[in-house]
Amino acid sequence: MLAVIVAGGDLLLSRRIFDSVQAADLLIAVDSGARHLAALGRKGDLLMGDFDSYHPDPAEDAECISFPAEKDQTDAHLGLREAVSRGCTHILLLGALRGPRLDHGAANLLLISSDEFADIDLRALDGADELLAVRRQTELSGRPGDLVTLLAVTSLCKGVSTNGLKYPLSRAELGRGDTCGVSNAMTGNAASIRVSSGVLLVIHRDGGDPNLLV
Repeated sequence: MLAVIVAGGDLLLSRRIFDSVQAADLLIAVDSGARHLAALGRKGDLLMGDFDSYHPDPAEDAECISFPAEKDQTDAHLGLREAVSRGCTHILLLGALRGPRLDHGAANLLLISSDEFADIDLRALDGADELLAVRRQTELSGRPGDLVTLLAVTSLCKGVSTNGLKYPLSRAELGRGDTCGVSNAMTGNAASIRVSSGVLLVIHRDGGDPNLLV
């Protein structure tokens, strides 16, 4: 079951984002994320948040869950928990990384790698960029030249191995803050990434960098 959660940051539209929204079994807009629904061409199934920056219109005919402004988790975090409680095993987070609030963007980036959601296929889409956390293995589908960046979220990731990337890794170690995993590139239509311990944040950019030579 697929849930798409629309947060209130800047939304960079792409064909994949449109397709994902239309395919969602559950579309959740958290707080001012509701302002993006018109551009996405679909009404939300659920509106939730403290509504300090957006006031739902009763005419929107959507389920609404309200929280107090003073709370322990962000609206996006509560939206993820709600999707999981409703049985969603695949979740896409939109409008979560860019915008006027760097703190929210950073918090959402770390949410993707949170142990709380380790059993969920949780990803963020940001225009051409897809972000996901890898604890064991993942397969990427794309095109030659697509950028792929690997960043250690835990203090140390061991046994990092890749196939289908221009700069291959074989049982490498990546530490938190290490930048040697930035700006790799796919050499074909598929790539794989494995890690034996630790958590990697993977950023896959569809279309790559026009200035990159592969």
